[in-house]
Amino acid sequence: MTAPVTFSLALSNETATAHLMADLALLIGPGDLITLSGDLGAGKTAAARAMIRYLADDDALEVPSPTFTLAQSYDLAPFPLVHADLYRVNDPIELEEIGLQPLPEATVVLIEWPERAAGALPEDRIDIALSHRPALGSAARSAATNVFPGAICSIRWMIPVSVAMMKVSAASVLVSWIIPSVEAIWIPSGGRSPSAIR
Repeated sequence: MTAPVTFSLALSNETATAHLMADLALLIGPGDLITLSGDLGAGKTAAARAMIRYLADDDALEVPSPTFTLAQSYDLAPFPLVHADLYRVNDPIELEEIGLQPLPEATVVLIEWPERAAGALPEDRIDIALSHRPALGSAARSAATNVFPGAICSIRWMIPVSVAMMKVSAASVLVSWIIPSVEAIWIPSGGRSPSAIR
């Protein structure tokens, strides 16, 4: 397997996390799998909620945590999306019972607690690991992201540049991408709609 595209972000607050997820929403498409991992309270559900609200174009959309329902489906304008929480899954075999084995076709799937299904998820995916960054403030988070080859959006993420780090004030994030033989930078959308990008 080819090494994934990897980058890390320091997110100063929940708004910065929402900006990251909105920008990612511009780059994904049906068939993409995004996993969100991290400790309790790291911001997994907040990140998923931000992406779903952005894609729905509705900042007030009720997006509950699927901790007890395990999976919640959304029929969004650009494509269907399933938001799943595997915290209560004890065996990867249970994925079939909740409609995640195999993954739904032509659907974006967001999965919290992917480690609960170790080995049962496809390798071609986008992994986002969130963690607390108390040195940057009580609301600060870090997002370490891997985009594995074959993930539908992986080619769209690579924007060659000659710098490895840059302060992006619009989203208040410090970006560092490490790509074998290519350096790239994440450029925030600045609130553009998906139709303006695609």
